Amino acid sequence: MDEQRVQAYLSLIQELLECPTGEEPQILNRHLELVDEGFVQVCELVAAQLRQAGQDNLAQFLQNVAQRVETFLGLETAQPSQSEAQPSQSEMIPTEYETFLREALRLTSESGVNPSVVYPFLERQQAKLNEDLIALIPAFATRTNIIDLFNFANLVQQFPQGQRAINLEIAIAIYIKALDFFDRQDNPEVWGTIQNSLAVAYRNRLRGERAENIEEAIRCYQAALEVRTRTAYAEDWATTQNNLGNAYCDRIRGERADNIEEAIAALQAALKVYTRTAFPEDWARTQNNLGNAYSDRIRGERADNIEEAIACYRAALEVLTPSSFPLACLRPSRSLGNLGYDLQNWEIAIEGYNQAILAIEQSRYWATSEATKRELIANSLNIYQKMVQACINHQDYPQALLTVERSKSRTLIELLDSAHLYPKNATDEQKQRISDLRRQIAMYQQQLAYTSSNTLTPTTENNPNQPSPETLIRQQLQAANQQFQDLLTELDDPNFTLTQ
Repeated sequence: MDEQRVQAYLSLIQELLECPTGEEPQILNRHLELVDEGFVQVCELVAAQLRQAGQDNLAQFLQNVAQRVETFLGLETAQPSQSEAQPSQSEMIPTEYETFLREALRLTSESGVNPSVVYPFLERQQAKLNEDLIALIPAFATRTNIIDLFNFANLVQQFPQGQRAINLEIAIAIYIKALDFFDRQDNPEVWGTIQNSLAVAYRNRLRGERAENIEEAIRCYQAALEVRTRTAYAEDWATTQNNLGNAYCDRIRGERADNIEEAIAALQAALKVYTRTAFPEDWARTQNNLGNAYSDRIRGERADNIEEAIACYRAALEVLTPSSFPLACLRPSRSLGNLGYDLQNWEIAIEGYNQAILAIEQSRYWATSEATKRELIANSLNIYQKMVQACINHQDYPQALLTVERSKSRTLIELLDSAHLYPKNATDEQKQRISDLRRQIAMYQQQLAYTSSNTLTPTTENNPNQPSPETLIRQQLQAANQQFQDLLTELDDPNFTLTQ
């Protein structure tokens, strides 16, 4: 027993001796790495010294702690008297946490790991997703509950509320503990699944050194692939290959050029199983990831790599359309736009950003909460700005003006309508007119949003005097906006403005 560890035991003992009555289990759970046979031995030595010093109460307290830890560890060197109750593992866990975990696992199991059932419960119990819970996981996990606990970890890892860093640490603690119950030899499929989930958590981890977390993720993915072979578990193999490719794209250590080559190899391997016919969404997402890798590629001809990246992004957008998968569409469309923008290829930039804007507007249209809409607006401002600049550089001024209209009017009208804001002096009839005009403006914006980019010119050579449908919609939009402004002028409420 080295001196440093003995000192750690003594510090823990001092904390236990000074803590308020009843807080001992929480303190022990926070220091489970020190709760071992060596700790029991040091407790007994300190207890003997306290007895010699005449501090019998403290000595007895410490002896009781040692006995409980001894029983918890399964040691039989000190037998409690028959009149003393045998403490179980649950006695190391505060009641409120045990109740929380049991209910969480019940909901996870009975719902079939359904986030819509479990997440409302976690929202109400966010305070328990904390450091104490992380420390309690090893004591709570048993062979009976480990499967439900693993599924719960998958939900917690993706839980959108609370502290993201702590949610990931909870998941990592559960995955590591799960590996104590399932080994590669006896449970290869489960072991591989745990390794893949652990890798995902390490790749997303916020604590610790980023470079080391990525290394851990790569090691776990590679471990998973030892059992997740293409022959035995083709779909799982493809999933892990895709994840491994993303990890290599993120990798900090090693040669950047080598890492990108490893990423491309893994992503191309995934596409051997993820075909467009069999797995269209997975195929499209992997194409997007491959586009990212080719965009960053160092080896090979730069022009060829750019062409490969553009082809991958376009392939992804064939499936991940703004109308069907708006949030997923945003990734390849934004990447395609940024790539074109960086290359000063304004046609490619406009192509990508136009798809991204369609995706943003569809996402906002589908969003059920104002918080989500505000987040989408905040995260998309640079896309509108770059789209306008790309259009100006390409001398496509009508499209630039349309983008400005879409970014301003649609946002303001949505915010006003969602907040049900009206001038204080408006009559019911005037409020109805305001509401109708808001709906008209939103409708015209929606129609413009889904107009093909190659039909945005106001006239055609064959019919130079005939305005295009897009021009007519834009005129109707301007008329509705003017009516809205005129109505507000008529009401003359100085405390009400369009930006209120």
